[in-house]
Amino acid sequence: YIIIFSIMQELKWREKKLKEHKSYCKSLDVCLKSGVAISAGLADGAIWWNLYTKSVTGNLNAEQGSFTCVKIFPSSSRVALGSTFGENPIEIFDLESKKIVKQLEDHESGVYALDVTKDETILFSGSSDKTIRSWNLDEQKLLCTYQEGIDATVTSLMLDSHQKHLFATTLNKKLYKFEVENDFTLTKNSTFETESKNLCMDLDKDTNIVYLGLFCGTVMSVNGANMEIVTSFEVHQIRCNSISISGRYGFSAGGDRTVAVFDKNSLFPLKKFDTFSSGMMSIKAFSHGSLIITGDREGHVYIINSRVDPKNLLFIRKTKGQQVVENLPFSLFKELTMM
Repeated sequence: YIIIFSIMQELKWREKKLKEHKSYCKSLDVCLKSGVAISAGLADGAIWWNLYTKSVTGNLNAEQGSFTCVKIFPSSSRVALGSTFGENPIEIFDLESKKIVKQLEDHESGVYALDVTKDETILFSGSSDKTIRSWNLDEQKLLCTYQEGIDATVTSLMLDSHQKHLFATTLNKKLYKFEVENDFTLTKNSTFETESKNLCMDLDKDTNIVYLGLFCGTVMSVNGANMEIVTSFEVHQIRCNSISISGRYGFSAGGDRTVAVFDKNSLFPLKKFDTFSSGMMSIKAFSHGSLIITGDREGHVYIINSRVDPKNLLFIRKTKGQQVVENLPFSLFKELTMM
C-alpha cells in the first residue's frame, strides 16, 4: 500500500441554471478570451451564451436535424458544428457576422466529433459512417478519408500538442492513435481496447495522458505515448458522458445525475455533486474548476463559478507491481496497519 497525500480545492458552487434547449445539451465549448460558450442541443440547434451576464446572445436553429458536437476555433472567430443533417453534416459559422460561411458535405451520416489545427486551416471530423476525415478549410477540400478497422461511430477526436498525432474513440470499445502526415492524411499507429463503450475523451496535452469516459461509468487514463493503461476508477454508476481536465483535476458528467471531481493522476473521486434532476451530458472546466459549464438531458445549461478552499485529503493506493488495484479512503488506514 502506498499512502498518497493530496491537496484538493473543494468546490463550493454558485451556479446559474438556465433552460433554453428543449432536451439533451449534447455538447458544448467555451472561449474564455471572448467570454462565449456555445451549447449544441439534439432537438433545437446551437445557443450562444455570454459567460459574464449568463444570458443568451444568439442561436442557430437546426431545422433538418440536430447538432451533435461543437468546436470553437482558437481565434474565437469561427465555430464548427457537427450535426445529423443529411446533406450538410458540418457547418462553419462566423461568430461576428453570425452567418454560415462553409458547409462540408462528404460524410454519409451524422458527425459526432471535431477538432481543428492551431492555424485553423485543417479540420478533422468523425462520424457514424465509421470514418475520420480531414479537410482543408481554406480550399473547402476533402484531404483524407480513413476507414480501415473502424467499425463503429467515432465519438471523439483530439490532436496532441505537436499536432503529430490524432486520438480517436469509438463505440466499439477502442481508442485509436493516428500519425498525422505532412499533408494531413492519417496513418494508424496503434489501438487500445477498453472494457466498455467509449463515450468521451479529453487529452492532457502537457503529459500526453488520454482520459476516457466509459459507458459503465468508469474513467480510465491511458498513456498516449505507449498506449498502455495508467489507471482506472469507477467514478459514476453508469455512463460517463463527458470529461474535462483542468489543472490537477478532472471533471466528469455522468448519466447517474452527478458531476464528479477527481484527482487526474489517481482518478480518485474527490467530490461528487448529486443535486441535478437528470443525467448530465456535457462538461467543460477551466482554471482548476473555478469556472464550469455543464449541460443535462432536459436541456438545462449550468454556468458555475466556484469558490475554492484548500483542504488536505488523504487516500491509499493499493498496487500490484505497476498496476493500480484500487484506491481506498484514508479512513481505512488504521484497519490496514492492524492486519
